[in-house]
Amino acid sequence: MDNDFLTGGAAQNCAYEDNTQQSNMSQAGEIITPIGTKADGESFFQDISQIPHFLVCGFSGAGKTSFVQTVTTYIATHYPPEEVRFIIYDSKNVDYTVFNAMPHLIIPVITDDRKAAGAISWLSKELKKRLKLLTESSAKDIVTYNKQFAASCNEKLPHMFVILDDFSSVQLDNETAASLMNVLK
Repeated sequence: MDNDFLTGGAAQNCAYEDNTQQSNMSQAGEIITPIGTKADGESFFQDISQIPHFLVCGFSGAGKTSFVQTVTTYIATHYPPEEVRFIIYDSKNVDYTVFNAMPHLIIPVITDDRKAAGAISWLSKELKKRLKLLTESSAKDIVTYNKQFAASCNEKLPHMFVILDDFSSVQLDNETAASLMNVLK
């Protein structure tokens, strides 16, 4: 599979060999990505489309950011922007700036706390809109809704991934905190 991706400020064509496990697992609507290795050294793939929250934690220098960057890059190179969209908050303004050229971003990588608060408010509104669409279409999830889309020409919904790197440093007002809690429910 060939895809263009940004490396060091310049677009680069990346070729990926299909992994047997990934190819066998992938079904319509699933977002399959490597999340580790097994004891035998084989890559371990997981459908993360059904995981509402993915907390990556550890001590400084453990590779948390590298892991998230790897998963993000893998998803961006294996799924088109019509299927997957990202919002990325980078508190340090150094770890995710390379992703600004990624067409999957809803908005450029966020480095400002006020913009992060605005993105959270927008996410809360988007969540309510999506829940209403699911209710009206009697779909239980985004995969079911998008399968109905193919038949009825409704709006197809991309999966949305929100990356909040070192989010504990953000100061939230009560309204934004309430919006965030709404998104996390």
